[in-house]
Amino acid sequence: MHKFTILILLCLTFVCSLSAEIYKYNELEIKNYDEMSKIIHEILQKAERKDIQANPPSENLDSPTEYDPSEAIDVLKEALRLIFSRPNKDNMVEKLLPPVRADLKSYDAYYDSLYDLVVEAVAGLNQKIPVVYKSTYIFVLENIMSEFRPQLKTEKDIQKIFIYIRDSDVKVPDDVRLDRKLRSMFKSRNPSDTARSILEIELPREKEKEKKGFWQRLFG
Repeated sequence: MHKFTILILLCLTFVCSLSAEIYKYNELEIKNYDEMSKIIHEILQKAERKDIQANPPSENLDSPTEYDPSEAIDVLKEALRLIFSRPNKDNMVEKLLPPVRADLKSYDAYYDSLYDLVVEAVAGLNQKIPVVYKSTYIFVLENIMSEFRPQLKTEKDIQKIFIYIRDSDVKVPDDVRLDRKLRSMFKSRNPSDTARSILEIELPREKEKEKKGFWQRLFG
């Protein structure tokens, strides 16, 4: 895909995300499990209401109302965004994720939603927004890679996410690096470098494919 087209898609993704809740990692960091779980529960209830609105009982059996769950899925993406925006020093992600995962899988939208969240984070890092939001996007990418690394060998959709992060050349901006260090002494490594290292360890064949592709391009 042409670089200009990719840039347009990234910008559109980020613009669309502005209508959703954009979280601050430093505010989420101080919330305990009960507080986070309560917010997740409220989001799940909101998604359920959207689903009911999208699928009302039809009085005309010959022309049933077309069912469109996209609004419910978008609400559930908000729950994903919330979970992965919080620093995961206490391993809370795996405790909060199951009900959101189950609901998204019921729409067959779980991996697509994760991918969308990654694309959103990559696009957000290239925008002129307050540093706390960019720092949060770094946590989103780090948390997703940490959580789904065990599935990398078996899930093609997860491989797609890691390869996207690797190939996006995502770096930690200097202001984000400083913000993370001053607030909580978080170490910062470029997400693309992290994804590359993980892929080389977990999927050495992917590394061989890269080499083969290079020589094929060089010699035709």
